[in-house]
Amino acid sequence: MQKVLLIGSSGGIGSACNTILSTKGYNVTGWHSAELDLNFPDKIFEKDFSSYDILINCAAHNQGTYRGFLKNTNENQLSQIMVNYASNLFLLKHYANSRTSGKYVWCSTDLTAGVTPYKSVYLSTKVGSKFAIELIKQEVAHISVLEAEFGQVRSNLRYRNFEGTLMAEEIENSYGNFTVLSSDYVAQNIILAIENNLEKVTIK
Repeated sequence: MQKVLLIGSSGGIGSACNTILSTKGYNVTGWHSAELDLNFPDKIFEKDFSSYDILINCAAHNQGTYRGFLKNTNENQLSQIMVNYASNLFLLKHYANSRTSGKYVWCSTDLTAGVTPYKSVYLSTKVGSKFAIELIKQEVAHISVLEAEFGQVRSNLRYRNFEGTLMAEEIENSYGNFTVLSSDYVAQNIILAIENNLEKVTIK
């Protein structure tokens, strides 16, 4: 039975991955913000990753993105950089230093869907991760890395973005005409890609 460490397991895609993996017989340990505050990436190195065959990072932060670059708070923007970029790289680094083999899974974004200037910081953390991890993969050949790329997903991430300023119907309308994926659908495709040993899956 493979052991999986799932970061960001409390909602959305992470929660869906947890449910599906558990149903399929994986031994899943789910961590959310109470166990690992990714605003402080140095804390990652205090954790023991050595027993996990697979580490899936579903954590993401986009709070206040709707305000734009100039009006969002410095705290929100720094948190996006820490959670989406620095912690993503440090999770991979610590995992690779803890194992002789394994699989690291992270969530990137489809830059053809819903890209606006307001998402400048959030999107740059995803693009930065993609660039860095492509280089890092050459150094961590003993770890298989899977990039799961997808666009907009109907999850509580969007609710956190608007910080309680919109009603549920208004948030639903904010998706516009873009295709919106369900968390379950994205999770199913991530797990299928894991089981097929893919290095990248684009989920549409």
